[in-house]
Amino acid sequence: MSLLFMTAGTKGGIGKTMTATLLADTALINDMQVVLYDCDNENESLKNSYLTPAENCRVETVKMSSDEVDMDYPLDFVVNDIIRTESGSEDKSKNVYIVDMKAGTTHYTLEWLEEFPFEDIRELGIKIYIVGCVTADFDSAHTLSRWIYRFAQDIQERKLHFLIVKNPFQGNNFDCYDEVLADSIDVESGSNLVVELPDFGHRYSKKLKDHHTTFGQVATGKTVIRQFDHMDRHRVKSSFRKVKKAFATVWSQSTALEKSKQ
Repeated sequence: MSLLFMTAGTKGGIGKTMTATLLADTALINDMQVVLYDCDNENESLKNSYLTPAENCRVETVKMSSDEVDMDYPLDFVVNDIIRTESGSEDKSKNVYIVDMKAGTTHYTLEWLEEFPFEDIRELGIKIYIVGCVTADFDSAHTLSRWIYRFAQDIQERKLHFLIVKNPFQGNNFDCYDEVLADSIDVESGSNLVVELPDFGHRYSKKLKDHHTTFGQVATGKTVIRQFDHMDRHRVKSSFRKVKKAFATVWSQSTALEKSKQ
């Protein structure tokens, strides 16, 4: 079963793009074919993190202005590209699509999703996740609530799934999530997932961004940051091991679903 992850375009600075890279890096080490869609064509943070992508990784920049492309909704490119890729793919159990939405695009994206061909995508055997990042900041949960309430019926019917990522860079108090969102997300059944990231530290996050790379690429030795000493590399590797453990359930579910079909 292929997987489609779409980061909710809520407020900025809560770790959406970093989460997209962590999903990509853990998918790549699981030998999956990854396609990344950077929908922030002003900053291109996701694209810049993979200037030299692995052989099994493709990066696309989505121009979000209809003036730049011949489409009323530029995000249509994503759907068309996924359908083309699935049609030409021999092993559909290893395709992972990650759409990184620009911050502050909730209204536009929800409007586009009104006509999203969910049934067509599911008929291709693609499981769809909305990825929501929350921090200790109340606004991160509040802005995500619009997405969850919008898709409440789809969540209940398990047509759509949520991956909630708790980012502790502002502290480990996630009471805002518990108060605003927890009751709306069924995690007991395994249909929706909640993972908590390690605290990477501001210095490491900034260094990786400045060097246009990711935790996974540094941890696996694909990228070398000369300013990092032994302990820096050790801490990055240790953090990435925690990330792999946190996201293991995501990838094991994909494998289990594919085996159940055989």
